[in-house]
Amino acid sequence: MRAQRAQRNRVVFYDLETSIVARYQPGMPRGPKGASRRNLIVEIGAVCTTGRMFHRLVDPRWRSMTLAETFERTGQNPHRTLRFWTKLFGEKNMLVHNTVLAKKSRATLDERMAAFDDLFTADDRFVSPKNALADFTQFLYDGDFRQPLMVAHNGNSFDHSIVRAHLRRLCLPDLDKARMKDSLRPARRTLPRMKSHALGLLHTRLLGGNFDNQHHALSDAQALYRVCAKIAGIEKVEVHDLWSGEKGLAALTSLRGVGPKTAKALRGAGFDLPAFRECVMRHRECPDDVKPLIRNHKSLWKTLRKRWYVAEERQKLRRERRPHRPQRPHRSHRPHRSGRATRRSKSV
Repeated sequence: MRAQRAQRNRVVFYDLETSIVARYQPGMPRGPKGASRRNLIVEIGAVCTTGRMFHRLVDPRWRSMTLAETFERTGQNPHRTLRFWTKLFGEKNMLVHNTVLAKKSRATLDERMAAFDDLFTADDRFVSPKNALADFTQFLYDGDFRQPLMVAHNGNSFDHSIVRAHLRRLCLPDLDKARMKDSLRPARRTLPRMKSHALGLLHTRLLGGNFDNQHHALSDAQALYRVCAKIAGIEKVEVHDLWSGEKGLAALTSLRGVGPKTAKALRGAGFDLPAFRECVMRHRECPDDVKPLIRNHKSLWKTLRKRWYVAEERQKLRRERRPHRPQRPHRSHRPHRSGRATRRSKSV
């Protein structure tokens, strides 16, 4: 039973390592809204809450194109991209015998492009984007017909759009956007006073130390899983419930003035967001049994009542001002026309 529940509530944390795009120019490829990113994927890493892991190195070149042609066609920034890729694959010890891509090498841009072409062709660990994303989709579903929650750090602005753009370009089945979540939302909700919610800073703040191999896809995905598990522990919810706002489980801290400690105390007293809202709207002042749970109960109660009361009044006014449209009668209730319309024939 527990295994079935874990399979049903699966969450996949993933990360991409990509190219760095240049400014958009006319003629560059542009996908539909929500899947228009031009970044080229070179690495995919993912970890599931069931314990399974996924990792692929990706050959970013388009079919029958060199790296230089692919960069020109998709509008990449070659200098910044090759600098990042040199650091990425150098830390993986994949450039040990490559003198062209060494740190202090004075090779030209064309020579470095050719060296990466040789690397992507000679190393069997690099697979085509279509094979990598097909394997990633198979890993996601894991024999189930339901898509799990897919979580990426800053995913709404970056990873999700890139994955969907590649799936559409390669004619692979698209993913459900509603099941793709961003970890920034619960991070900002739980730690609102942090100036930056970068993954490394969150890991240091929540887990007391940094993690190795930053900006490597699988290491980032594992670190993201640890960070979200820690946030779920603070919120006192399951990991998959961090994004379930409709249940009201993790949404208490979304209220301004309600921190993790207050939310924990309210949940311990049996309050979720709908129940807390009902209590606020029913009582003009904070009840005596709720006062010990909220440190700033006077100001919070006044603010929430004003906000929610005004929202309800506005909804009522909208309903009253909405013009009444008479309901059109059903076809079976319409009056029947007797007789058949005849055409007048022209008299000659």
